[in-house]
Formats: sequence, structure tokens, C-alpha cells
Amino acid sequence: MSNNPDADEDNQQPDPNRNSLIALDFKLTHAVAICDDRYLPCPGRQLVRSVARSTHPGTFMFWLSVFILITRDVTLHERLFNLLIGCILGTAACTGVKLLVRRPRPIVPGGHQGKGLSSYSFPSGHAAMITMAWCSMARAYQNDTMVMLLMGILTTMVCLSMVMLGRQYVFDILGGCCVGFLTHKLYVTNALVSAATSEALIKSIQDKLYI
Repeated sequence: MSNNPDADEDNQQPDPNRNSLIALDFKLTHAVAICDDRYLPCPGRQLVRSVARSTHPGTFMFWLSVFILITRDVTLHERLFNLLIGCILGTAACTGVKLLVRRPRPIVPGGHQGKGLSSYSFPSGHAAMITMAWCSMARAYQNDTMVMLLMGILTTMVCLSMVMLGRQYVFDILGGCCVGFLTHKLYVTNALVSAATSEALIKSIQDKLYI
């Protein structure tokens, strides 16, 4: 990763020498970002990319919506519908923080900074999505050790993948996890949709789509 003197103001990298926390963030990110240079060989890069893409907020919510509509399990409907609403709220929270903080993504060899919102790195939307999913599964399957273990492994893989590819800093991931966790807590505490309400909404959509 290196600084780009021609970048505009939004894409200027902070000076890690001015802040010990930023210096630590840069150091940790450099240590983990082993697949950030697309011109250098990296075993498993394609797998890492696939893991990262699977939890892009848009992709994640699209397939979650599809699964909600094709399943007939009422219990799953309640859990997944609330997860979907939570993900929408988490994405909105991440977007707001990104626009406020405007931290540019890491500059990587052969990579691109993106434009507008996609050029901002903090907090991680991927980390927020997978944390929301983990919290929802933990609430629904708290006594199922295997589900908890699998979700823990998946959450770790997703969070690491974004740093390994040089798309985000370590602190961006931590920020995304915090946003996902807090959004889940606030939503579950204050606005959880009941089984009857979620089933009625889903059933009406299924009937209109002849599913």
C-alpha cells in the first residue's frame, strides 16, 4: 500500500506517524493484507474473494430475501424477516457513518479506490452484515453448539477476507462489527417484528408472486 499524491481530498491517506492508533491500524493491516497485490501470487485468493463477495450488503440482502420467499417455515420466516430488517438498518447506519467519517480505502497495487460512497472504508458493511447474522443466529440457536461454531468461523473468515484483499483496514472491520452488534441489540430490544406480523407480510408477497 502506498500514498497517491494525485488523489483528491476524499482519498488522501492519513499520516500514520501523527496518531499511534492509526499507526497500529496500518501495521496490523499490512501484516494481514497478504492478497492485496493482484500482480503477486497469493494461494487461495479466489476463495478469499468469494467469501468477501458473499457478504456484500446488497448481495447478502438479495439472497436473504429470496430465501425468505421460497421457504414455508413460519419459524424461519420470523427469524429471517427480522434479520433482513436489521440488515437494512445496519446498512443505513454504516452509510451514515461512512459519509460522516469519509475514511478512504487502502490504496493497493492494481486496485481501485472506487467513487463516492464506495471509496469510503469505515465502518465495514461486510463486517456489519455478518455480525448481524451471527447475533441473530446466536439468539435463535443459543443452545446449538455446532451452529454457533460454524457462524463464528464464517464471521471470522468474512472479516479477515476484507483485510486480506486490502479492501479495508483492521479498525474498519472492528467498527463494522460494532455497528452490526449495536444495531441488532437496539432493534431486538425496541422494534422486533412479531411472528404473526412477519408471516402476514411474507404470505401476502408470496401470494402476489404466486410462490
